[in-house]
Amino acid sequence: MSSQKKKKLLTILGIIIILIVTGSGFMYGWHLRQELLQTRTEYKTIYEEMREDIAVLEEELISQGSFVTDRFTAQYEFIVDPNAITLNSINVDMPSDDSSVAIITGGHIYGNPYNEGVPTVAGTITDYVDALNSSEVDMFISLGDMTYLPSLESIHSLKQDFLNKLTIPVLNSVGNHDMKNGRTFYEEDFGQTYYSFSYGSAQIIVLDTVLSHCYIEGHQQEMLKSVVQDSLKDENIDTIFVFIHKLIFLEDEDLMARANGACEYGTNFSVLRDELLIPASRVKPIYIFAGDVGAFGGNLSPFFYQYPESNLYTIAIGVGDSEQDALLRINIENGNVELNILALKNGEFQEVANYTPDYWRIQPH
Repeated sequence: MSSQKKKKLLTILGIIIILIVTGSGFMYGWHLRQELLQTRTEYKTIYEEMREDIAVLEEELISQGSFVTDRFTAQYEFIVDPNAITLNSINVDMPSDDSSVAIITGGHIYGNPYNEGVPTVAGTITDYVDALNSSEVDMFISLGDMTYLPSLESIHSLKQDFLNKLTIPVLNSVGNHDMKNGRTFYEEDFGQTYYSFSYGSAQIIVLDTVLSHCYIEGHQQEMLKSVVQDSLKDENIDTIFVFIHKLIFLEDEDLMARANGACEYGTNFSVLRDELLIPASRVKPIYIFAGDVGAFGGNLSPFFYQYPESNLYTIAIGVGDSEQDALLRINIENGNVELNILALKNGEFQEVANYTPDYWRIQPH
């Protein structure tokens, strides 16, 4: 065979190989595209089915939440004598209608979550006891998680190192850690976990965000609605204060990820907010304080947000046995509310109203 024929044959062979490779690549790409389209279709179907399943589960959760709330707390009173629910048996002296009121609040007082084997409260808190006793406040309201794991030892330590050293009454809005040994264990020492009472010109409402996984349902929701509506009609009440543990008001996923712990199943706060709290706040201001923050060196502590065109405020503050630890002092005088940050260590703080969602979105974490 001549070299010219060989060259021509090789050229033809090369073209055939190129066509085969190109055709195979085209067929593979087409097949891959079809599989991708099919996968996307299947994914959409599965996603929609999952959304439907989640919606069903949420409905069941709400239903079960109402059932659980009513089952375990049906004997709870809506309005209580505050002396019956203080943690350290110090009497709550009721102020006259025209006197000023001062409350200190903060959450997660067991401190550093890595000290899980240490059955005491944060050192920054115990070191601040003398300052609390001399601060001329009416009460300390804990925003939950007083101890990492409730036990006879940890409750004894809590009382010995903190509660019994205070000369002001202490109340608590239970956290998930407070309830880790069961509701009965907590109630035997400290009583019911949600309640309300009036204090001077303030209506105090303490809620349990652990009972129904961040949902306020059943008997507890009934209490919240009843007390808020009655407070709006009471001429002696100027302001409504709500104390909780979980940050059920956070809707931004990035911000929620910065809290100590998320609400895994969601919350029904938006419904309560739109149907009850915002309308009520246009009549009388409502402040909601949460404490599941601060465990990791000031994460979301402090936090502040005022809902537009309303007087509904959400605030969070908690400690982690760190340099950034702080509590919040609430001063009420002549219907005016003033919020002041109390640094427990060497932290420097701005006005609490500066710690908005926009502030926290640009902070590293």
